[in-house]
Amino acid sequence: MSSNSNVKKKIVFFVSLVSFGGVESVFSQIILDFYKKYDIYVIQKRKFPENFKILFDELNIKYLSCNSTKFRGYNILNILYQYWIKRPFIIPRKIRKINPDIIIDYKNGCCECFSKRLKKYPKILFIHGYGIFPKISLYDKVVLLTKAHRNEFIELYPKYKDKFVQIYNPIDKDNILKLSNEKIPEKFKNCFISVSRLNEKNKDIRTLIDAYENFVKNTKSKTKLLIIGDGKDRESLENYALTKSSKKQIIFIGKKSNPFAYMKNAKALILSTKDGEGLGMVLLENLICSNGVTVSSDCKYGPREVLLEGKCGYLFQIGDKEKLAKILTDIDCGKITRKQFEKNIQKSLKRFEGETVSKQIEKLIEQ
Repeated sequence: MSSNSNVKKKIVFFVSLVSFGGVESVFSQIILDFYKKYDIYVIQKRKFPENFKILFDELNIKYLSCNSTKFRGYNILNILYQYWIKRPFIIPRKIRKINPDIIIDYKNGCCECFSKRLKKYPKILFIHGYGIFPKISLYDKVVLLTKAHRNEFIELYPKYKDKFVQIYNPIDKDNILKLSNEKIPEKFKNCFISVSRLNEKNKDIRTLIDAYENFVKNTKSKTKLLIIGDGKDRESLENYALTKSSKKQIIFIGKKSNPFAYMKNAKALILSTKDGEGLGMVLLENLICSNGVTVSSDCKYGPREVLLEGKCGYLFQIGDKEKLAKILTDIDCGKITRKQFEKNIQKSLKRFEGETVSKQIEKLIEQ
């Protein structure tokens, strides 16, 4: 590396991005924070989403997809080229030509398959979810999003404890507030809402539907349940909702590129995850822009830490539809309001300010 202080460090990011999600919004912000300071190269595990191509072109950031091939279609030549030629040989060769100062594996071990051929370069791994156990020896530092997750990794890998660092995801408060001012139909205001992938393996939407059914039966309330998101289990969840007497008040509206206006106008946002969250970005987003209450299952890692042990919103035990129904009832009648949590909400959000988090990541890069 040159001793000239005017020479920018070269950073290669390995990613696995989709068009919309918590990791994607955070990665966009990190790129915007660092593209002027460093020479950034982005390597994507799969085909790049169009919105990221547009962003990288605007910022003059170089990018490469591992799945761009010489062979079209899903055939044996394509598979052989991807896994036996391009990934183990061509991609590492391209990286050596870049000669980066550091490699950042930004999503859960995307670059493990290249690491044997890139040993000389310092590497940082970011872990964004639960149940991910990469080969720790390949990395110089491993970033966990919560203190609880870092403590778990120290217990699992005590000999690598000095590698584990906790850094929260940054959040763009101003942009979220701006987007939350978008108009939405009146019929979608003052609802209970859920914003998540419709994947029953982890996002326990059935418990939310059951709790809502109990709430309506007990109160006869007309407050609707708005489910925002898409995923492989959407059809089965819609069919499940149709079995409930409250079915006409349960509305699936699909994925929204800007869910913040719905959050702003909701009575409450409910996250009903049953296994764990990397952090629970949707909770942070709701704390920033909503006039309503933030409610979450007390699943692993994120929600309890984000909500300051329940001082910024309500926590309920995983799968406890009776408790959740009671929370919905208290919110609906005004017994629970956001005002009760406001002071602690501002305290919580300070930990996730972009400038604070950027300095922590920069310190890690400059070590």
